[in-house]
Amino acid sequence: DPTGVYRYLRDMEEKGILANEAADGEDSRYVLTEHGRWCLQNWKHTLRTYIQSLEELSAQLEETE
Repeated sequence: DPTGVYRYLRDMEEKGILANEAADGEDSRYVLTEHGRWCLQNWKHTLRTYIQSLEELSAQLEETE
């Protein structure tokens, strides 16, 4: 759904995660803001933590088999 994508991009722009660098009349060109880079790093850290926890759980489960 292309309209959904642009709606989500505008939402992230309003939250300060993205900035639209396009000049008037140009197609939208979004870039990460400093806050967006922080959010991305935070999300990567969170995902790595989840992965580690799942790997530890999986190892424990294998030990009980």
